[in-house]
Amino acid sequence: LRLLKESAAEEVCDSLTKTLGTNPLLQRELDLSGKIHGDSEIQKLSLLLEDSHCRTKNLNLCRLNNNRISEKGCVDLFSALCSNPSHLIELDLSGNKLGDSGMQKLCDLLENTQFKLSNLQYVVF
Repeated sequence: LRLLKESAAEEVCDSLTKTLGTNPLLQRELDLSGKIHGDSEIQKLSLLLEDSHCRTKNLNLCRLNNNRISEKGCVDLFSALCSNPSHLIELDLSGNKLGDSGMQKLCDLLENTQFKLSNLQYVVF
């Protein structure tokens, strides 16, 4: 699922909740690059990823670059991913300011044997 339309972040999260909950075809790739703006919206996405009824178990690519995610947002995302393990192989968080605790959480994710994460992209511009 790649969102091309420039939408308000709330619209994006609302649409995702409906779509991921009902369409099994949209579960492998999620590209929200530049579409979610800040920690409040990443918190909504995190709640969606935590939901065991949401069809994200087979998600293997998640692009969240350039979304103004900070340490708090990264911690929320980490908690969500840990509570509902997926087959996530690639995670792109480039262009966000994750801070020390956010980076530590990502390192913990790489070391966690429940995850198949092999490609973590984080470049600060």
